[in-house]
Amino acid sequence: MNELIDTIQLSNDKSSYLIELLKHDSGIKYVKIEHIHGKERCSINISPNILNDLIVVLNNYKRKIDRNLTIVDSNDGKIPIEIKDKALLIQNRYLKGVQIKDLAIQFDCDESLIEMILENNNIEIVSNKIPNKWNWSRKSKRKR
Repeated sequence: MNELIDTIQLSNDKSSYLIELLKHDSGIKYVKIEHIHGKERCSINISPNILNDLIVVLNNYKRKIDRNLTIVDSNDGKIPIEIKDKALLIQNRYLKGVQIKDLAIQFDCDESLIEMILENNNIEIVSNKIPNKWNWSRKSKRKR
């Protein structure tokens, strides 16, 4: 028998989602998401091993959805102006040579989001690290 630890219900139009944190008899905790649409119900159980990856994927999809709404019409009021301004700052700083990992820290977001913003604006992602083989300390020796 599974033990119910916590539950939250989210509702949207005609559907609702029941999200439960359960503890299996073996002691392992997992998440169960149940979609309720009228009389229909379907559910999935999410292992704790994949939960972090799933959250990252869902956040990236959310950002892609937000980005697509901004591209469709930036004046419709659906998406705040800050997102569009943030994307422009990210592009400009990347083109000036700031690395993607540093941009992710500056803007408090995932590196994959930075890459998505650049790809959506047809900016090629390249490495801007100096190759290790390059020798900057070449000294010219002149004979006198």
